Amino acid sequence: MCRYVRRQPSPFFAMCFVLAGTPGVAPCLAGQTVRSEAALAVSFDETGANAKITGANISAPFSAALVGMPARVPSPFWSQAGKKALRLDAAKKQFVQLADVPYLDRAEALSVSLYFLSLHPPTGSTPHGILAKRSDGPRGTNYGINYVPSADVFQVYVNDGRGFRIANYSARRVVGTRRLVHLTATLQAGNADPKADSRRDDLLVRLYVNGEPAVPKSVTGGLIRRTEVWLTRLDMAGLLNDAPLTLGSSTPQSEYTSGVFDEFLLFTRVLTPAEAHRLFLEMAGPDGAKLARREL
Repeated sequence: MCRYVRRQPSPFFAMCFVLAGTPGVAPCLAGQTVRSEAALAVSFDETGANAKITGANISAPFSAALVGMPARVPSPFWSQAGKKALRLDAAKKQFVQLADVPYLDRAEALSVSLYFLSLHPPTGSTPHGILAKRSDGPRGTNYGINYVPSADVFQVYVNDGRGFRIANYSARRVVGTRRLVHLTATLQAGNADPKADSRRDDLLVRLYVNGEPAVPKSVTGGLIRRTEVWLTRLDMAGLLNDAPLTLGSSTPQSEYTSGVFDEFLLFTRVLTPAEAHRLFLEMAGPDGAKLARREL
């Protein structure tokens, strides 16, 4: 039986994002890390050109396109000494694009994780995309995350082609400005009210900051139960689209972000709350929580 050491939350933000048809519980294996189970991983440690995509089940040579010539910089994140991260400039319309890569379209389950450092001032009034698989057309949004600093809005959202359903959090508490963060968010298909009907047409949203649950502030198209948000009455098939996955923008044409990105991971199953916390500790190291508190 695995034991997890619970540490204090920190502003280092681990993001795991999950869409699931059936809740998944991973086996607890001695010596096995959560990170090693990622289906896709992008670390930006190359000296130039596009970023290499690796993963537990990746054998073909796939790459993530670095659009607009963003700069690789020494990674500022904890436990990343000697490695590189990617700095994006919104004014130059820079972003990362993953297209024609396995595992991006997830009708059953999806988890994503990354390091993030926002370089936008708290007075910024435009939305900035952290990641999204979002169509400009009628196909909607499989999954997306963006934020508006001045409005204190941090959004985890989907769109089934009939409008956005959004779980809203405080941007100041989640990412702040020039603050190192490692973020975790989960979306899981299910039934918000089994007594009302038997349809699994709702999404359960959870957001974790440094492996600890964040408290939502409002919801569009759903309901809140403590730290959980249900986005309700969705057309699940309408969430899927042919759009690429972008990091640092919401689409290739919109909501660009100035920030530093590192250690992007994508999983094809649900990460449990314990695994989201464990992933943060794996990425940030044993002193990650203490170092993160210095960012406050």
